[in-house]
Amino acid sequence: MDFDFSPTPHQEAVALIAGKTPVAKSVFNQLLPEIKARAFTAAGNSSMDALQRIQDAVSSVPQGAAGGQTWDQAKAQIVGELDPYLGDGADYRATLILRTNGFQAFSTSIHRAGMEDDDTTHLASKPTCQTDGSKLC
Repeated sequence: MDFDFSPTPHQEAVALIAGKTPVAKSVFNQLLPEIKARAFTAAGNSSMDALQRIQDAVSSVPQGAAGGQTWDQAKAQIVGELDPYLGDGADYRATLILRTNGFQAFSTSIHRAGMEDDDTTHLASKPTCQTDGSKLC
C-alpha cells in the first residue's frame, strides 16, 4: 500500500490569510482587538509593497504542493523582505509571522468545521442533557 504524504491545499486557510488587510504597524496598534484579527502587519517594516509580498508568502504555505511554498521557502522570502529593516532579528520575526498567521488560519478553519458538524458538541457553550431530561453542567 502506498501512502501520499505530500501537502494538500487548504483553501480556507489561504483565503483567510490572503483576505486580511495589510496595514502599517502604527495603524494596527490603534485598531480595536476585534478588527486586529482581520488585519495583517509586520512590525519593523516600512514598505507596503514588502508587506504585501510577506502576506503573499505566508498565504502560499497552506496551498501545499499545488503551487505554494514550503515553510522554509516562505520563511526565507520573509527574511529577505525584513532583513533591511531588522538585520539579525529578521529570522526570528519571520518565524513569528508564519506561526501567528498560519496557526490562526488553521485554528479558525478547524473551529468552523467543528461548529458546522452536528455531532461536535465540545466547541459550543451549551449544556447537554441526559436521556431523562436532567442537565449535565
